[in-house]
Amino acid sequence: MSPWTSLTALLAASLATIGVMADTAPKTTTDISASHSSIAAGVPFDIVCTLEMPPGWHTYWMDPGASGTEADIVIDAPTGFKVGPVRYPRPHTLKEPSGTVNALDGKVTIALEIRPPRILHAESVSFPVDIVWLVCQKACFPVHAAQTLTLPVTASPGRLTAAGTAAASLPASLAKRPNTRVEITRTAVIIEGAADPNTQAGFLPAAWPGVTWGSPRMSKTAQSFSLYIPFAYDPTNGLGRPPRLRGLLTLGRSPRDPSWVLDRPVDIELGQTTSENTP
Repeated sequence: MSPWTSLTALLAASLATIGVMADTAPKTTTDISASHSSIAAGVPFDIVCTLEMPPGWHTYWMDPGASGTEADIVIDAPTGFKVGPVRYPRPHTLKEPSGTVNALDGKVTIALEIRPPRILHAESVSFPVDIVWLVCQKACFPVHAAQTLTLPVTASPGRLTAAGTAAASLPASLAKRPNTRVEITRTAVIIEGAADPNTQAGFLPAAWPGVTWGSPRMSKTAQSFSLYIPFAYDPTNGLGRPPRLRGLLTLGRSPRDPSWVLDRPVDIELGQTTSENTP
């Protein structure tokens, strides 16, 4: 099923809770670019989608919240190339008739990391990209864009593009946050790290089949914070997918404040626990 077909089906359910469809869709733009002017064997790069909408309109984060749906992006990567998960900016919360949603507005950059094989003999490689995303206010409209990126293959990656600079500002993996300890038990995620004493730490969970998050509990000192985030996993609601814990560690209250991504597969049913520290 194409992203256009799947998102159109979801749209009908979303419109029932978001509002009545208006007559005219807003003017939007969708740009699909690469993070570098050329690619090299074995060196990761990003495919970057830039979504722009008028003031007052919004789209959705990877966990939309009470209604809506995230962008649906399909990249037809050649054999040997691996496509990573979608990376989003930090959202802000917004009240809709259905409840609280995680919204993104203005000019939104989302990216997917592409890992080329260690050996590339081609002079160029093509990546057909298809994206469908929702733009909403009191009404919602699907926006569809398709483009094929053809990128030269060089001995080392080419110059960083404007899209690449924007993608570099997206929240990084929590594993890259200095002086941070992450422990995963069968019932909780525990995050400990250094923090500005005047900055509030929080956690924005992202949905995954079978995973239910509880309310985070935070304690802090003048130099550090500790977040205890309970969760439960019900395999009968897992839709056959292995459990995964996803969310965003946030500092401060503004979408412009720092944040880091938690995205971990875990073997909860076997009682697996993990712990790691970053220097």
